[in-house]
Amino acid sequence: MSYSAFPLPDAPLVNGRPTKLVQVNRADLDTSSLYLVPFADMVNLSFEAGCRQPVMAPTQRLTSHEQLLHELEPGITIFLLVSRDDPGKVLASVCTEPCPSYLPGTIAPDPRDGHVWIPDPAPHNAREPRWTIKLLCVSPEAQKHGLGTWLMQVAEDAVRHSVRQQRANPEDDQVAEDCESVRLVIVMVRENNGVFYGNRGWTEIQERPMKPGFLGSEGGFTIVVMDKMLRL
Repeated sequence: MSYSAFPLPDAPLVNGRPTKLVQVNRADLDTSSLYLVPFADMVNLSFEAGCRQPVMAPTQRLTSHEQLLHELEPGITIFLLVSRDDPGKVLASVCTEPCPSYLPGTIAPDPRDGHVWIPDPAPHNAREPRWTIKLLCVSPEAQKHGLGTWLMQVAEDAVRHSVRQQRANPEDDQVAEDCESVRLVIVMVRENNGVFYGNRGWTEIQERPMKPGFLGSEGGFTIVVMDKMLRL
């Protein structure tokens, strides 16, 4: 059974200029990709702008473009909002990925690059599959246009589309025929983004305080895992 592509919605105007939404995967983002460098640069600009001092000093999220490739798993789907006038200009992003081994887990430093992940495996539940949302980022020049909320809706719709197709395929054992919901998971800094997600139906389920000095923080901050039940 072949799966149909997710129908991309019409993209909004940003600062009065037209944009378009493109969908790529990790294989598309090699070093010759049109999007790799501007995508990584936009992630850093967004992260720096979102750092709330003195909670966290402005710092780059990525130390290199190659780190972005390193963090993206083969099964990830990447949505990029780009300028129609300049398709190589990435304005915002969001990624979706199945994550059957992420919950429940322990938040721990990733020894590879100092970032945080959830390493503990959990039994896969075909009646309630888990997906993660990653790299929901908006360039500072494109903020205050509701793009974060819009992209979150794109991500939710894309997950629904994928899981519904899996559910309808009798040969796909990752999603049960009676599956009625998906659990979305995201990891973030509470002080920077907790209110944004909390106002959009997300609930904290795990936390880990980070000590003062980590990533330039004067008083420390809290890494949290949040989840949201998405009805199919």
